[in-house]
Amino acid sequence: MSLVKRAFLAAALLLALGVPSPAPGAAPPPPTDPSSPAAVDPSLCAASVHGWVARAGTEIAVPASAIACTGDRVRIRLTPTGAPPFDVDMAPATPRAFRTEGRWGLSPLLEVSDFRTTPLPRQHAFDAFCTWVAAHPDDITTGARATPSFLRSALPPIAHHAWRAPWALLLALLALLALFALAFRARRPSPSSDASLAPSPAPSPPALSSPPSPASAPPRAPLRTAAALFALALALRCVLGLWGPLHVNGQGGLWVLAATVDPSELQHYGSGYVELFSLVPAFGASGDLTLFALNTALGALSPVLLWALALRLGLTPRRALVPAVLLAFDPISVLTAATESYFPPILTCALLGAWSWLSAAHAAERRRPLDIALWTLAAAGAAITAVRLHPAAWIPTALSTTWLLLGFSWLHPASPSALSALSAPPAPSPPSASPSAPSAPPTRPPPRIAHHLGLIALLGAFTAATLWLTSGRAIVATLDAIHAGHLSRVDLGPAALWQHHRWPTWALLLLLSLLVRPRRLVPMLWLYTAADILLRRVYGQSALWQQSFDRLYLWPLLLGLAAAHLSPAHRDSARTLLARLLPARLSPARLLRERLSPARARRLWRIGARTTALAAALAAAALAIAVTWRLREPRTTDAQEYHWTRQALAHVPPECRVLYVGIAGRRNEFLPTFVVPNRAPGASIRLDTRRPNLLGDVLGDAPGCVRYVRVALCGSAEGAPGCDAIERQLDLHLLERRDHTSVESYRGFSFGPDPHTAIFDVRGVRPSRP
Repeated sequence: MSLVKRAFLAAALLLALGVPSPAPGAAPPPPTDPSSPAAVDPSLCAASVHGWVARAGTEIAVPASAIACTGDRVRIRLTPTGAPPFDVDMAPATPRAFRTEGRWGLSPLLEVSDFRTTPLPRQHAFDAFCTWVAAHPDDITTGARATPSFLRSALPPIAHHAWRAPWALLLALLALLALFALAFRARRPSPSSDASLAPSPAPSPPALSSPPSPASAPPRAPLRTAAALFALALALRCVLGLWGPLHVNGQGGLWVLAATVDPSELQHYGSGYVELFSLVPAFGASGDLTLFALNTALGALSPVLLWALALRLGLTPRRALVPAVLLAFDPISVLTAATESYFPPILTCALLGAWSWLSAAHAAERRRPLDIALWTLAAAGAAITAVRLHPAAWIPTALSTTWLLLGFSWLHPASPSALSALSAPPAPSPPSASPSAPSAPPTRPPPRIAHHLGLIALLGAFTAATLWLTSGRAIVATLDAIHAGHLSRVDLGPAALWQHHRWPTWALLLLLSLLVRPRRLVPMLWLYTAADILLRRVYGQSALWQQSFDRLYLWPLLLGLAAAHLSPAHRDSARTLLARLLPARLSPARLLRERLSPARARRLWRIGARTTALAAALAAAALAIAVTWRLREPRTTDAQEYHWTRQALAHVPPECRVLYVGIAGRRNEFLPTFVVPNRAPGASIRLDTRRPNLLGDVLGDAPGCVRYVRVALCGSAEGAPGCDAIERQLDLHLLERRDHTSVESYRGFSFGPDPHTAIFDVRGVRPSRP
């Protein structure tokens, strides 16, 4: 089967998994006019629209969903208790609108002569929704200005599977399993190939040595090394990890809530995070611990993938372990693994993509089309998984595709190809050849530059097409949210970049690029480090948050440092300089030669060198562990509040609702309400103090059992006025209180002199107004 046919079949498989296809005999697509009762297509709405509609439904205690969008018109479906669902048409206000709130006109889509004859639950639901629209004019967006309508209609709809699973990552794993099966089959010895299994004499190790042939490599040694690396990284992350929220400004609970109970919380970012952690909801109140454990396992894979990438580049096994061990012991990576952060899975997907693309070039050098197709599937699966997680993954995913160029030898003829030795297994020596005769170097077919350029274009087009078809609408929806202001925006103009990054930063990058060997890694060092320098201030809310972002871009530097070496001339110069600085009578080598025999002196010298290296490695590991332990404390006030409220809310009676302040100015708070036994819609009410809150309307005439949580941000300058206005409307009885240490998670967002969290029983709602 030709390579083109294999690529076509792979694309068909991806589309079958990622994009839903209509059933045979299905009806034609519905019209796009939201005023038509048949126009029901939630995928036409941007993620920002789904987000504010879901929040509105939660706050008015009536489930609401956006079911169609066209231009500035949105169709919302309300499902009141005690009455059938009905739709509401929302568009810019016109005289024909049934009701006008601000600049919006709202009309119930019902075939009745008088809306007052409809069931009371419908009337109350419509009135509550209109009141919410009037109170939240800045939260409402249609996403129409961000994406042209022709582009939105050209994209396939977002797949709504009955099951949530990381299908793209599973596809990548299946491709890797197929590759391992093929490699194991190729390494299986046969009776007629005993001579080919003899290892060839090892050449002097250059900075980028050729990896061993698959026919001569021990099949189990790499697996043992990979398992040991994974176990080491996993143990460090399990023991020293934070096991709590990492996000700044109280938003860690947002990601935990999305993975455990309500995926709509992350509508602005897409469905990738929920898909990746699809097993979390099955664990109920322990969902956050399951999330942290899965994230820890994903983070522990990154050192293994970095080691595999180093081997694929041609580093010797010992050199390849250096960047992997450094990443395994990295204090920031260890701390942030056991959290809800999206950085560990993004780094793992980026490394998987880089390794897969480099291996695809490797397979192209050896002219193995099946391997090319499988490695491309693995790279595409990693890319799809990453871009659906968060916009922070878009640039690392794009940069990982550039490793495909690094694998072709004709692109860097000055340095020996790390992949040329794998073009064919070593030929067996003839029986009459003398054992001491030097073997001829393996021949390599001339590079097919035109063929490789066409292959690069084909693989790039295939990956772009699969990303567009499976995740294009999710990417566009995230761009809509950024345009609407629901996600952070940053000015990356030349003036801003020069203001934040002076010339010493760029001079340091230039100096590092001169020191790194091999030279083929220099472009990667520039690309990744420059991207980190330009983008890291987006994550400058705290030191730990920013350093977590740096880990997405600094791993090529570890590869370059591990592959660095001194040329023979430089080594001779270093020895000469050392001889001048150190008297000859104090030279360790001379002292050993004078007192011992040459053989014993060499043996003791080797033992001393190994002991020194082992002691240095143990000291470095102990230092890394000590730094990690020091960074664990003190925990931020957000994390302290999360852990305490997680335990306290789990004991709330099942019939109770939970009420707390979640927004105050630029401050946010998301409590772990997934542990509350009552998970009915509207059971957890998150208040926004930027607008007046009439708790009599929110809780109703008979509020029943309600628990009010006074969160730590109520002690801040932004939150205190709003919290006081809300608490004046409630008759509160203190149940529990916990004092916290004031530690900011966001620079400048303090919690006042007395940060604490308290849980109150709401005995009633006072008639006073805020």
